Amino acid sequence: MKPTRPFGLFTRVVGGAIRPATDEEIIAAARQALDAKFARQGHIADLAGAKDFLSLRLGDLPHEVFAVLFLDSQHHVIEFQEMFRGTLTQTSVYPREVVKEALRLNAACLILAHFVARHKMRLLCPESFCSHCRLVH
Repeated sequence: MKPTRPFGLFTRVVGGAIRPATDEEIIAAARQALDAKFARQGHIADLAGAKDFLSLRLGDLPHEVFAVLFLDSQHHVIEFQEMFRGTLTQTSVYPREVVKEALRLNAACLILAHFVARHKMRLLCPESFCSHCRLVH
């Protein structure tokens, strides 16, 4: 796929040549940078950090997803899972499976994300992230 802009980021190809990066390469690099950031920090500090992480992970999916960030008591990420995947318009979610996984991982809190393809992502977050509400759009 051709880049959509005449300027921006570049990538080095085999042999050392440089060419403009495609949108997909830029998104992949952003995901790697975000993963490295969370590996260095070890935790998600606030709601904005959670939204950044989940937006890059889920933002380009063509289908509906229910995902969970499992956190310990200090908000260190234990694991991220796309627990349920649906069609363009619906996903079946089984709360018992979420609870079983949280117990298996010994998670102290969860961030639940519901992503609908080409629409908003909704987060249900711990009170310490968002004191004025539990459901964040």
